[in-house]
Amino acid sequence: MQEQNEHNSTEHRTETSVPRVVLNHLGGSKKGASDKFPLSRFKEIKIGRGSASDIRYDPDDDDLVSRSHAKIRQDSQDPGRFTIMDLGSRNGTYVNKQRVTSEHVIHPGDKIQFGPGGPELEFDITPRPSTRTRKTRLATERFTGSSTTRSAPYDFSEPEALHQPGFGTSVGRNTVVQLIEKARGETRKLVAAGILVIIAAVGVYLFVERPGITKEIQAKVTTQAPGPPKAPKTLTSVQIAERYKKSLVLLRLQWHLKDTETGELIYHIRVKHEEDVHIPIYHRLDDDTFVPVLVLASSPLRNEYSKPIGGGVWGTGFIVDEDGFILTNHHVAAPWNSEIELPKGTSYKRDSNTGELKPDFRYQVNAQRWLPKKMNTWDGNKINRKAVEGTFQFFDVTFADTDLRVPAKIVRVSNKHDVALIKVDVPEDVTVAPYMTKADSIRMGRDPVEGETVYLMGYPAMQQLLELRRTESSDLSNRGAETNIVPSPTIVSAVIGRKVEKDAHPVTGPRSFALGEYYLIDGLMLGSGASGGPVFDEYGTVIGIYTADLLIDKVGATLVVPMKFGDELIQGGG
Repeated sequence: MQEQNEHNSTEHRTETSVPRVVLNHLGGSKKGASDKFPLSRFKEIKIGRGSASDIRYDPDDDDLVSRSHAKIRQDSQDPGRFTIMDLGSRNGTYVNKQRVTSEHVIHPGDKIQFGPGGPELEFDITPRPSTRTRKTRLATERFTGSSTTRSAPYDFSEPEALHQPGFGTSVGRNTVVQLIEKARGETRKLVAAGILVIIAAVGVYLFVERPGITKEIQAKVTTQAPGPPKAPKTLTSVQIAERYKKSLVLLRLQWHLKDTETGELIYHIRVKHEEDVHIPIYHRLDDDTFVPVLVLASSPLRNEYSKPIGGGVWGTGFIVDEDGFILTNHHVAAPWNSEIELPKGTSYKRDSNTGELKPDFRYQVNAQRWLPKKMNTWDGNKINRKAVEGTFQFFDVTFADTDLRVPAKIVRVSNKHDVALIKVDVPEDVTVAPYMTKADSIRMGRDPVEGETVYLMGYPAMQQLLELRRTESSDLSNRGAETNIVPSPTIVSAVIGRKVEKDAHPVTGPRSFALGEYYLIDGLMLGSGASGGPVFDEYGTVIGIYTADLLIDKVGATLVVPMKFGDELIQGGG
């Protein structure tokens, strides 16, 4: 993310006493910006192009910087001592033009460069220590002193030869002194004459060439004088789409619910009512609530009309790491942990003669939402164990502008927020979407604010179904043609209406979205299929994850989960 040169002027006035490391960017894509790291939170600052870096350089513009290039560290034994260490980068780390190969002490004012000709920054500490350490000497400066043994100057007052054995001390000494004085007088005359000649020549040259020289000096001053720091570069929606569309992936999966003890799939029983009419049936509990009648695949009660609990999901994700890690929504990657829709049905009764289950239309059940992971009944009886979990029939990822489906797997899901981390294994390089980390929020002292323009990207299902490609197979064992989806992301601009902060709550479905922390955008943006897509700020940095559209009394709103919760999950929390 692009940081501002002065993140917050009020912060600068009121918190100057807070010890912090300040890194002023002198070159590269961040030129003119400053990063501030409070020492109460940061004892180590990682620098590179990877997503885990605290100083994250642009992966395209700053290609001399390695994914994990270097780190700055505060000495735990001596808090006033700071070092930098190269982390095995390809192009090396330089302090004041000298390459460092081991942990190297740095001081305020030192210039650090990442690769020859790469981005450069100046290290500083605020407030400055009371006893300021001398800045490290530049290699190009004139040598004026050293801690090594110094050579003694030659003493003309008492030439060593005059005291050697066998020489007198009266005539010899006076003769030598006179010769030296005579030589010095001749030298002074020659030097004075030479200086007069040079001054005269320079005067004539300046008189003749003065107008041109004056203009040249003025031009150099104009071009070399440092201007105001560059403001962060904003991007249009077209630029964001072109730069990061390859980081978006389309997720398609089919899942079923299975029993954790037997591994069998779980079925919702349906019974025949009329020809070609099969009705789902429910238990009526003592409190007049209804739960589905469920059986295992091996149960004799399962008939040919019964349906396995599960469904298909279409969603969006975006790549956050070069190794193929992808962020998306919890309800997309693990749908059994969220509420699902059960179909309309009835209660049931048993035929007294045959024992067959039949619908009991005295108790009709409307379509209802049900949470599989909190299932606490089995065939109408209470259970006290983790009864079920989800299993995939398939879980595939498709990259933009291709029709190739790549298998994915779940890495971890959040128990508090609607975010999940998955992974694909791909041999080629992938495009990573830069995102705002939790450290970025702390360092900048702000989150996205109300009224800020953002850009939402994703794969709305209805739009993607218009982009179909029919391909012919050249595989001799699999002849024929098939129709595939070639995903192309949609991008829309919006404005953050407000930020809602409440206690975190497990994601269970649309009702639970009223709890937790999110950004609220007025209006319905992309629709079904875009869930899990990135929300960019105007600098091309992901600040949130598209989560859901809500429609209440014909008024629509879009919910976005702050990216800091995605970063928590990437770092192993959440």
